[in-house]
Amino acid sequence: MKGFPYLKELSLEARWFLPHQKAVDLIEDYQELLKELGEEEVRKRFGSPKKLVREFSQPFQRRRWHIVLGLLLFCSLIPILYSLIHFYAVFDSHFAMDILAAGFVLWASLEILWERRNSWSSRNIFPPKPVSLLLEAVPWLLALLVLFLRPAEGGWWIYDVELYLLIAGVLSLGYFGFSKLGAMPNSLIAAFVGAFLVTGGIYSFFCYLCFTKLELLVAHTAEMYYIFYALLVLLTLAALVSLFLARMRERRWRGVFLMTLLGVLLCFSLSRTAYWVDEGQVPQVLPLLNLFRAFSVPGFLMALAGLV
Repeated sequence: MKGFPYLKELSLEARWFLPHQKAVDLIEDYQELLKELGEEEVRKRFGSPKKLVREFSQPFQRRRWHIVLGLLLFCSLIPILYSLIHFYAVFDSHFAMDILAAGFVLWASLEILWERRNSWSSRNIFPPKPVSLLLEAVPWLLALLVLFLRPAEGGWWIYDVELYLLIAGVLSLGYFGFSKLGAMPNSLIAAFVGAFLVTGGIYSFFCYLCFTKLELLVAHTAEMYYIFYALLVLLTLAALVSLFLARMRERRWRGVFLMTLLGVLLCFSLSRTAYWVDEGQVPQVLPLLNLFRAFSVPGFLMALAGLV
């Protein structure tokens, strides 16, 4: 970020590494200092914005945010990754879920280990090196054990892609939390309404195909595949942008993130159906419609909860 004005660079660093309110307070404080002292004097006294923000942030806060971000990106990109390999075999879906399960086990184990280590350090307790090495190896051994047991392949999961997106939704709601905020920005309202209209339009179009024009899907499978695949790509990009805005601006952008994820799920299912339907073959769309109904209402409610 070299070349940015000091306040701009400080704002970006603070919003990325600090909790929202703490970042806002820090930016306001140094905005006043910059007016009083000037940019060169502030830089001389307090150092670079990156160094300054690191002093105000806690290592565990930075670590948790980047782990959560990695998990959210992993879950959000699964539909488009599987589409790129022409709609995964069951093995691929289950293997990705096994990796995700192992990742959660590794994260939980490391969090416990880090907490124990901090507690020991505060009391000047330092275990022998063999014990430390053993403790550090335990989380990785547990993660490898989960991968070896292959829980997803054992049939623990009824759905595959739907479960990834559900995990992303629950994780985003839990991580960003809930607290009182001011009026909702017009840009956020417009983005949420746009995401809702696009997702609702996709759902309505599929209902139209199911009940009146199913032959349209059968006769134009290639065109339908490319249309829904293009929408899948665009909605995935919109989901990623809204996720970063939820961190950099305010958490209510996660509502747009969740609404676009619902659209991603619909487009993924429709493009997969169009891909596997041969011309002249009547697809079995009723199970897919029931799946849409089962996930659309919870997905919509989660998106509304994301605006709070």
